Amino acid sequence: MDIQEQWDRKILDLWFNYKNAFMYVTAKIFVEHHNLSDDEFAALKRTPAGDYYLNHMTVTRFVAVALPRLNNVIWDAKPGDVERLLRVMRKCTNTERSMSAKENAEMRERSKTRSDFNRALEVRQAIGKRLDSHRRSSQWGVCK
Repeated sequence: MDIQEQWDRKILDLWFNYKNAFMYVTAKIFVEHHNLSDDEFAALKRTPAGDYYLNHMTVTRFVAVALPRLNNVIWDAKPGDVERLLRVMRKCTNTERSMSAKENAEMRERSKTRSDFNRALEVRQAIGKRLDSHRRSSQWGVCK
């Protein structure tokens, strides 16, 4: 069994048994256990090496973000389906991501539009409160 297959099996084992394990802890333990250098680990496929965002994810989130093809299959799998899942993992690469740059840009634009709308709504409410306070004091019932 080569190092790549051991890493893949480690990801699957953690996914089924320790879903909340962080990837940077998993990677550190794996590197120390197999006496790998950082460069050797970075040369492996399907690792969080060199990506701060992926390193600080749990195993389930890492699989969902970095390996979407595996994520589609793994939720219906049982722990005994490791060989089938390994075949699926061999088709996955580190370049696969669930969100492309275009989707990220669209999400930022929606967020900006939403925040602009909320800001305009707050201004409108503040103006409305000011007008309401003026109306109350100018009504005849208040002067009696």
